[in-house]
Amino acid sequence: MLPQSIERILYLDADMLVKKKLTEVYETPMSETCPFTVCDDIEGHTRGTYESTLDRVAIPHNFHYFNAGFILMNLNYLRKRNSIGYILDAFYRESNRYPFPDQDILNIMYYDKVQFVPWALYNLPPDWWKIDTESLSRGIIRFASYPDMLNPSIYQEERFADATIQIRDNACIIHYMGFLKPWKYRNKPIYSDLELYAGLWFDCEKEMYENIEGL
Repeated sequence: MLPQSIERILYLDADMLVKKKLTEVYETPMSETCPFTVCDDIEGHTRGTYESTLDRVAIPHNFHYFNAGFILMNLNYLRKRNSIGYILDAFYRESNRYPFPDQDILNIMYYDKVQFVPWALYNLPPDWWKIDTESLSRGIIRFASYPDMLNPSIYQEERFADATIQIRDNACIIHYMGFLKPWKYRNKPIYSDLELYAGLWFDCEKEMYENIEGL
């Protein structure tokens, strides 16, 4: 459907808020052997399900599972290899086997060929982001998972440093994935972590309606 002169295209899920220009990530160098530039599925880490997801789709644990909500596509790679045909064939054949068929199948096919850009900039879920200071003291950046944050045996204020606001404010894209969609909580209690991000979306919604008023 696209003219041959277009060498790349950026796919974004519809449940995203784009806060800043994406020129830098759109112009990310991509090798001839790389089909997609993607972001790690970091929410799997926060929910404590990342390793089980790797096992579910049979990806070795020394690789990453990416989120399909943000994909910078290398069209030259896809055209030369008839990749769309292979992807569609795999989808028709395997989709009933997986809970997230598009994402799971793309990961199975390309987990060892993609390149990554920072999830905190381009695919940020509206979660709490608390740095594990114990890991940081060993030179490792690790965020607390939700099981960690709910563990009564961990002294939360001493163990974790809250970086949520800084990460939220620096993100280029916030991805309201899964059930974390502000518009579902207009008239009912909202999760405390989602509340920190909901105002950004409602402000954008208000601006949109003001801009289209009278059209």
